[in-house]
Amino acid sequence: MEDSIYKQGQSASSLENRVEYTTSSIYVPQGGLSASINHTKTTAQSNTTAMSNGSTSESTVLRERPAWVDSASVPSSVLESKIRLPVPVLKSKCIYKHDTNHQSIVMESHNNTHHGDHKELAKIVVSCQGSVLWTDYLASPVLLMTGNQNYSVAACENATLHVYSLSGRRLIPPIVLESTPVILHSYEQWLLCLTMTGLLYVWDIVNKKKHIHSISIAPILGIAHSSSNSSSQSTPSIKDARIRKNGLPIFTTSNQQAFTYDLTMGVWICISDAWYSVSDLWHAGSRTTQLHPDQHPLGWLFTAVTSMNTPSYSLGSEPLSSDVNDSITLSHLEIQLAVSVLLDSPEEYKNCLLLYAKRLARTGAQKKVEDLLGWLAGPPFIPVNETWTPNVLDNLLKKDLLKHILPILSSNRQLQRITNEYRQLV
Repeated sequence: MEDSIYKQGQSASSLENRVEYTTSSIYVPQGGLSASINHTKTTAQSNTTAMSNGSTSESTVLRERPAWVDSASVPSSVLESKIRLPVPVLKSKCIYKHDTNHQSIVMESHNNTHHGDHKELAKIVVSCQGSVLWTDYLASPVLLMTGNQNYSVAACENATLHVYSLSGRRLIPPIVLESTPVILHSYEQWLLCLTMTGLLYVWDIVNKKKHIHSISIAPILGIAHSSSNSSSQSTPSIKDARIRKNGLPIFTTSNQQAFTYDLTMGVWICISDAWYSVSDLWHAGSRTTQLHPDQHPLGWLFTAVTSMNTPSYSLGSEPLSSDVNDSITLSHLEIQLAVSVLLDSPEEYKNCLLLYAKRLARTGAQKKVEDLLGWLAGPPFIPVNETWTPNVLDNLLKKDLLKHILPILSSNRQLQRITNEYRQLV
């Protein structure tokens, strides 16, 4: 059952902010590779700072999947998609809670409200400390809700998103998506939405700008490794989905991997992988305590990946040679340095750099030392045609970092000839 959960952030202590999902199915495009995520009906919990969507335990199930799924005419986007994600179960009542200015805001949706011929009418009620702030009616049942101090959002079965201010004023007209939303998450100005066909959207709601548009999550589900001989195959399940303060999404999967989308390169990036459990850095991370995903995203990712009840990676029963261990650990550190830049985590970048310098000093990897020192020092230690910036992540000066790692690298006598060339800079 655990593999079927869209965890959507850390677990909550209450029954609110929960959502159930249907068992997934699939429409296979002719000649195309198709996969399904095999989920059973489960609950997903969230706290107010992570992803959240909700239904109370008192509500009744009105429908287990959108009506159009069983209709004669299926949207072309579904037919063409390689992915089919389970959709939230339609409940008669959903509740979502979040804190705004130290006050608890409660969003309620009442589905299947009957008003004459309008049998699918949905009513949204938003209240604070028992007092109703505003209400609205929608033409389609509400499946998911989210909100924060900037806005509130309701996602409907008919693949529309409705965005409101705290007073209930419509901030933008309804957003129309290609298929039903299955994950909805808000953080500061950012709104993340994943649809049933596996397309990801991220918007800057406050400034009304797109950030990530219609990007498929197929790569992170290993679609490329699936066999085309089968009409339907299970893929890794999404264990957690959230968004960083810089607008980058983070997905963790049941394969003990975590991914984000690199906007500059336009590709998915693997930012944590349990394969590196053979690295010495991995074991150093196992000593960390509870870390907040905003302040320490790398540490939080380690906890999220290792907390899954799945077998650990192993390269065999024989212990690794020191050369293999050093090589894997150096590679792991280099990846973590790049990830800390991508996730905008200067404190973790500096810590990783110091660990990297210690490992370089231990291995005596002269070429890598020269490359690192030249990158930090800049001209004239880099090629003339290479662009150089004095900072890392805006608030870390490269020459300050150089000052910190030179004594570490100099502890290896074989590296002192190289480090002495840079001492005059610090």
